[in-house]
Amino acid sequence: MVPPLAQAPGRNPTPPELRDVLDELTDFTVDCFVSHENCQADIHADAGIPMLHSTTLLNVIDFQVDETIQHLICFEKGDMKLDILIVERLSRIYGTRLIIPDTGARP
Repeated sequence: MVPPLAQAPGRNPTPPELRDVLDELTDFTVDCFVSHENCQADIHADAGIPMLHSTTLLNVIDFQVDETIQHLICFEKGDMKLDILIVERLSRIYGTRLIIPDTGARP
């Protein structure tokens, strides 16, 4: 039996790649805000989607105006299910992702 090939190393998405993933979310409304110093997405669940919170805010860390640069992301004040959904979609394309809570809890 031949062992499976190792997965290619993961990488962080660029802002346009991140927007592509967010655009594919069904049943959600995504508003992206980009300035010279900031890039974030406000993601809202459409009516009827059962969630603890109906929204999450995704921030691109240390955003550079050059959108070809790969960036780390973080979530702020959002629903954990929605955060996990987005991270799972990113993992399909860009490799394994971890969610590390800023509360000190385990990833």
